[in-house]
Amino acid sequence: MRSMTIMAAVAVWLGVGAAFAQSSVSKIEIVEAWARLVEEGAGFTNAYVELINTGDVSDTLLGVTSPWAERSQIVHYVHDGYDMKLTPVTSLKVRAKNRLKLSPSGYFIRLETLTKAMRPGVDIPITLRFEKAGIVEVQAKVGNQKLGNLDP
Repeated sequence: MRSMTIMAAVAVWLGVGAAFAQSSVSKIEIVEAWARLVEEGAGFTNAYVELINTGDVSDTLLGVTSPWAERSQIVHYVHDGYDMKLTPVTSLKVRAKNRLKLSPSGYFIRLETLTKAMRPGVDIPITLRFEKAGIVEVQAKVGNQKLGNLDP
């Protein structure tokens, strides 16, 4: 009888632990996913998304991939005097109950050596890998705004 009571207590404790673990995992939502149109033969583009962590814990974006590019990475421009240098970033923190916007003037996704032709309105599949939320798939719609043109 005593062993059954202990087993029941352990089962309840494990159930509570599992519920707690699920409630503390980050929940990442993606909005406003888009990519710039590039000149034919450019071989690369930049993609932008807004990450919303609706969870109770911070999470970290660890990497990105796309079947449309041989190489995908998170980058940002760093001012070096009058020059701007493209700098790879190994990770980006998305705080709990917060947003992080990847934009032309900040951090963004760089897709290099494109494997498909881009046209306005086409969706580029991008996979984002988070430390806690895991894999999040997104479709970035190719817009009419070309690289180098910051006008809307």
